[in-house]
Amino acid sequence: MKKIFGALFALALGVTGVCASASASPIGLSGPWASTVTPANPATFDPLHIGGTVLGLTLALGENVDYIGRLSSDAVVFNPLQSGLAGASLSGTGLGGKTGSWTFVSGADVYEIVAVEIDAGNVLGFGLGKIYLTNPIANSGNWDTSDFGIGRFHPNLNYLDFYGVKVGSADVPEPMTLLLVGGGLAMVIRRKKRA
Repeated sequence: MKKIFGALFALALGVTGVCASASASPIGLSGPWASTVTPANPATFDPLHIGGTVLGLTLALGENVDYIGRLSSDAVVFNPLQSGLAGASLSGTGLGGKTGSWTFVSGADVYEIVAVEIDAGNVLGFGLGKIYLTNPIANSGNWDTSDFGIGRFHPNLNYLDFYGVKVGSADVPEPMTLLLVGGGLAMVIRRKKRA
């Protein structure tokens, strides 16, 4: 009975967001902005949670926020609904541990990361998530799970979720521009050979 009560109490703490008080935010992140309960399995996506987070961040920041993707020790999964992420990359260190770093490189569309959700621990199959705002806005930074622990216990990372704001598109030259530049270079080379 004590084990069941303890598990329900821990789950209630996660649901209400009343986890242990923050000792210090990871470098480059401010918050936590919100605490959440999420699936502990990195392969499980909860569209209601992700949609709610996108909506909350959009309203709080006054900008259209997009879900970028997830980074775990097993895989990198980008949001399949964002075609502008083609060519993008997410990488990290210490994944599956207690501290590390992350880096995002934009693809076809240029994004700035505005929030990172750190998900750690496992209570009855659910992870405890904390959403931090990047401060200043950056596409790389550090993460740690020190805000998740009680006393000396800090759980290992399950995954990181990234939220960003589109700030532009990668410049791709038009075919006619390439033709004109190429033709101009060919003329310069030809004239130098004649001289």
